[in-house]
Amino acid sequence: MPLREGQIMVRNMLVGLALKEKVKIAASGKLHSGAQLAKAFALGADWCNAARPFMFALGCVQSMNCHKGTCPTGVATQKAWRQRGLVVEDKAPRVARFQRQTVHSLREIVVAMGLSSPWEITPHDMRERLNGARSDAIDRIYTFLEPGQLLEDPDATPYAPHWHAARADTFRRTQ
Repeated sequence: MPLREGQIMVRNMLVGLALKEKVKIAASGKLHSGAQLAKAFALGADWCNAARPFMFALGCVQSMNCHKGTCPTGVATQKAWRQRGLVVEDKAPRVARFQRQTVHSLREIVVAMGLSSPWEITPHDMRERLNGARSDAIDRIYTFLEPGQLLEDPDATPYAPHWHAARADTFRRTQ
């Protein structure tokens, strides 16, 4: 499942069961800008992980040979002679600068929205492009459950069929 849809579903399950305050959500997968981080927080993330953008900051050229141990830049290899190509003293400032600028970009977005922290961003605050000419607020595109809604009125949610089919004693489908 793509990150956005998966994150919304996990968020809805936790909020719908009144568990969101007890369970934290991590977002990970192609997050490399302040705007993408802001959207992840709007969808319910408590923190974000990123690997690929830091690989790029280190000098990764996407040779797609990470698993073969033949990385031409030394970024992803276990071979000592290839690792010599990765000079930490040269690359560390680039990685630190990338992180600093990404967080700065997120902060600028948060402040421009009149908020104090990224965790205040809601689905209503973010827009998503629907096609080349139209966008809409994320909460008008996707369903976001209210706290406890799955416990109080599961039939009023798009998850009703799954909710009624779920069983605590088995993962097997019952129909």
